Amino acid sequence: MQKLLESYGILVQENIKDTNVEINENTITIHNSNISEIDLNILEQKQINKITITNCEIDYIYFANNNIELFFSGCVFRNQIIARRFSFHKKISFIQCIFEKKVDFSGTIFGNQVDFGLTKFEGEARFIETKFLAEYTNQKNIENNFIEAVFKGKVSFARAEFKARVDFSIVRFEGEARFINTSFFKNTIIFSEVEFNNVKFISDKERDKTSTNNTAKQTYHFQDITFKGIVNFENIHIEYLKFKNVIFNNIVVFDDTTLDNKPKFINCTFSNQFNIKHDCIQYDYNELKEKNKNTYDEFLNLRDLFRKLKSNRIAHHNLIDASELRAQGLYARELELTHEENKNLKDTIEQWQLFFYRKLCDHHTDLVLNAKWLATTITVFLCLYFLSKYGLNFQHFINEYNNNSIIKYININFIYKFENYNGFIFIFYTYILIFMLWNVFRIFFSFAVILCCIINQPKLIFGIANLIGDNSYNAFENLLITLYTLIAGLIIFSLQKTARKNTIIPN
Repeated sequence: MQKLLESYGILVQENIKDTNVEINENTITIHNSNISEIDLNILEQKQINKITITNCEIDYIYFANNNIELFFSGCVFRNQIIARRFSFHKKISFIQCIFEKKVDFSGTIFGNQVDFGLTKFEGEARFIETKFLAEYTNQKNIENNFIEAVFKGKVSFARAEFKARVDFSIVRFEGEARFINTSFFKNTIIFSEVEFNNVKFISDKERDKTSTNNTAKQTYHFQDITFKGIVNFENIHIEYLKFKNVIFNNIVVFDDTTLDNKPKFINCTFSNQFNIKHDCIQYDYNELKEKNKNTYDEFLNLRDLFRKLKSNRIAHHNLIDASELRAQGLYARELELTHEENKNLKDTIEQWQLFFYRKLCDHHTDLVLNAKWLATTITVFLCLYFLSKYGLNFQHFINEYNNNSIIKYININFIYKFENYNGFIFIFYTYILIFMLWNVFRIFFSFAVILCCIINQPKLIFGIANLIGDNSYNAFENLLITLYTLIAGLIIFSLQKTARKNTIIPN
């Protein structure tokens, strides 16, 4: 039997039992043996179509372009496997095998299905410029299978091409993994239950950053993943990016990466710097509301995401982004409460409180908005006070403040143009109504009203201070001044807190 195997290019190290070998017309099966070398060129010449080797220890394999189906299961390969720039036309399987040394399939063409399931690569593994050309079959079996493989050393799929599906589920990349200019089926790659150490997804192709139409748009899905080392997305164009149940234990870098859509994070943990442009994780209230219509769980997940990203930014002293992420978390909380069924009184109060602070100052992130509301509050108070004190009796107001040069100027140049005060009063209150409804006009009107108050009766702006030692106000005016003081005080408190947002750590 040993001599017969030698004639097929298979050398064994000892007398092999006949029961461990089966040779048919076009197939050879060997199990539980020690094999010195296998020469695929000789097997091709002998017109062998399939070779099956299980539970064997193998020293060397000499590859060649061939039409032989290779099936190795439970085998240990003691030396390097070098198969550069060969073509394999039939299915290649290395299932539950161990490669103790370097494995190099660079430039090789796999024309059929490839299976490295449950295989351990203890040395470096190279699939550089390797072409996996199996056709998509739409069957349950994946065309390129790496399920539960273990790469203990460096592994590179640089410029590799997967014409059909590839499955990296439950793979452990203990060394550095490189996917440089790697082409995936439908430009989509899914990693599930994978453990990475250092991994790089890179494109070294020069591309026009101002145009995204000339680059391949890729989709990445990471589910139940642990990134122990640095994760690098560099110079690639990503259309969709999703992380679900992912743990980032080290730095994550998005360098010159174009993201068509904002990444989606579900139940992720960030233990180190997460260097992504803030625009890619920035949402305003309306965007969140439109993006996740009536989905309570989505808002719950987003609030959790913003909380974790905020903590990450605080830990790395980026307090401005942390403040904005805090606001986004409050948006999500408000929407979460909006879509929550069977709310209790506490939740209802919290929902309206969040609504109030969002409108008032965008949760202490928008100083201009806060100042606008302060000016609006003062102006509304002054207009209501004016209406209460003078009503339609505009002549009384003119007589009371006629010594004031500004009032005298307005009276001479504007009011006297009307035949009577009724016409001016109609125009005046119409402008007040417009002010209440039109944001653009509100700014200028508020400025004018507040300026007039400062010139004529600045004490009014200080609210309740007007009630001290003064009994000339009626019941409505007393109530109005008291309410104004409370509201203005709340807004001023919010204003000073918003002004200090860059010097405090958000809670």
